[in-house]
Amino acid sequence: MLKTSNNRVRELDLLRFLAAFSVVVFHYSTFGCRVGFSAFYAFLDSIAKYGYLGVELFFMISGFVILMSARGRGLFEFIISRVSRLYPAFWVCCTATFVFVLFTEGHAEVIASKEGVNFYQYLMNLTMIGRWFGAVSIDGVYWTLYQEVKFYLLVGLVLLLKNFSYIEALMLRVKRFPWIEMLLLIWLISCVILDLSTSENIVFRLLRFALIAKNATFFIAGATYYLIWLKGFNWIRIILLCITLGFAIFQKIAQIENLKAWGHEGHSEFIIAGIVISFFLIFLLISLRKTGALSSRDWIFWGSLTYPLYLIHHRIGGILIRDFSSYVNEYLLFFGLISLMFFFAYLIHVLFEKHGTLWLKKLLQANFARLQPPKEKKDKLRP
Repeated sequence: MLKTSNNRVRELDLLRFLAAFSVVVFHYSTFGCRVGFSAFYAFLDSIAKYGYLGVELFFMISGFVILMSARGRGLFEFIISRVSRLYPAFWVCCTATFVFVLFTEGHAEVIASKEGVNFYQYLMNLTMIGRWFGAVSIDGVYWTLYQEVKFYLLVGLVLLLKNFSYIEALMLRVKRFPWIEMLLLIWLISCVILDLSTSENIVFRLLRFALIAKNATFFIAGATYYLIWLKGFNWIRIILLCITLGFAIFQKIAQIENLKAWGHEGHSEFIIAGIVISFFLIFLLISLRKTGALSSRDWIFWGSLTYPLYLIHHRIGGILIRDFSSYVNEYLLFFGLISLMFFFAYLIHVLFEKHGTLWLKKLLQANFARLQPPKEKKDKLRP
């Protein structure tokens, strides 16, 4: 498999795009069915109702990419890379959604309201972790960002611990020990226990929250595939893949009852299992560098649209489908709205995300450099 100079795995850009597109179609077909659109939406929903699994594909991609991003980096470098990557596009999309909802649904009196928005709720959302402090997300898709942030915090904790001299000395003394794999295995087993347990003890609840018990399986699978891509197979990576695959299928099938509570019916256990297995097989091909022509093509344009598309499409699109379903042809509304969201995503990426990421990275590099000990100040942070 060909690699770009910055070790970019090109196929992941294509996967990002497909994952985002599946989520967009899932949401819009759901909104269309809710307003009573015809057989077209019913047919579309029969296929698109599995599009929510695109989120799990995102988590696998993140597990792969974040481990790659953290490799060889210090804690400050890792923080800079993640913050500068996530926040600029998020701030723009969050602001656009806030303004749109404010004008279409009005002002909400409390930050826990799901109808309308208010300025304090908006400010809390800009932190990306406002939900942890009681603020309802301005857009429902932000829930995945909370899981991503928790994953980054766990990776950051490992990088922090690695800086302690006695831990670093131990790792250097036993170089061949699979430290990362063992951490992933401990994390995975902990999540299996926590997810299967029915205990509502405060300790269990905090651990479920901190260790991302409901979604960690896919992060761990992606991280394992990165290790295989980097170093090949060994016994512990095979064990990790076997457990993550089995438990991922179990969790997604168990989630069917929750889907019914959200108004989604008729999901097949076999199709869900087949989709999850297909994710693992795709990543196996990527990690073994067996993707053929896909690896030699540049998918970066499509990958670059993914993040803003995901952030901007949901609440704005749902309001437009609700408000225009009585006036606009259903086909025109569906395909026109998807085209419009792609256009918005492109504008956000070109006008704000690219420049904002570079500006924020330089700002953080300058400020973090001041926090480093004098002996390290001469070392440049990786751009």
